[in-house]
Amino acid sequence: MGDMQRRKYCPVSIAEAMAGDADKFAYVDLARQADVALGGGIYVPRNADLAAWDFTLADLTTDGTWRELDLSAILPAGAIWVKILASMSDNVINSQLAIRRNGNANGFEVDSRRTQVANQLRQGIMECACDDARVIEYYATNVVWTAINLYVVGWFI
Repeated sequence: MGDMQRRKYCPVSIAEAMAGDADKFAYVDLARQADVALGGGIYVPRNADLAAWDFTLADLTTDGTWRELDLSAILPAGAIWVKILASMSDNVINSQLAIRRNGNANGFEVDSRRTQVANQLRQGIMECACDDARVIEYYATNVVWTAINLYVVGWFI
């Protein structure tokens, strides 16, 4: 595969993308487009051994209302996107945990997970943008949860 053909599907270097040479690639996913548009796009893995969850059920309010979650003690200044390992369980099905950018009111930019089986652990990576203060919002269904655990695994700057 030639260089020009490869570049049709693979992002060019971050420096080229930031310099506005967007015509050098044809496919980039929405998250990458947002990162480039914001002048960032470098993924930084946390690279820490998970000794404890960053947030547990005791740290969260589960009342069916969007609540702020301050990540400024974990994310560095300039972070624009966060990846969170979420682990949750409940004794009923369809309980929801969701995250979004702080202040966002639309339903399209929400990353959401639901319990699928009662008393079974559901785990996965959730992602969303964070604001300049490195705050996101979370939503947890108004039920008595068995467990909700969150761990920041990385971020984009």
